[in-house]
Amino acid sequence: MSCAVVPDSLDAFADLLGRADDDAAAALRHLHRYADIPPTSGGLFSIARQHHRMVCGPLGKSLTELSGVLDAARGQLHTAAANYRRTERDAEQRVAAALPSAHG
Repeated sequence: MSCAVVPDSLDAFADLLGRADDDAAAALRHLHRYADIPPTSGGLFSIARQHHRMVCGPLGKSLTELSGVLDAARGQLHTAAANYRRTERDAEQRVAAALPSAHG
């Protein structure tokens, strides 16, 4: 069994997570901008407002948490890609140093 890691693919996936994070942030901004229902004098609208807030509060919290997870994962994938590149470069340099010179 073998495993090959393609650092550019890790970076590409990290970029997709960044786009998803942007989408989550846009959804949260939309929620904050348009989801507020102002208080009323009572009646059925007050009942609807109460239930609306019961949905919007947890939704906002979930979007905030999602954005944090996506941002952290994006950063970690970019770090992993950089580490794989550095490891490959270091291994190539060790092999090149161990081989006899072609000019020798």
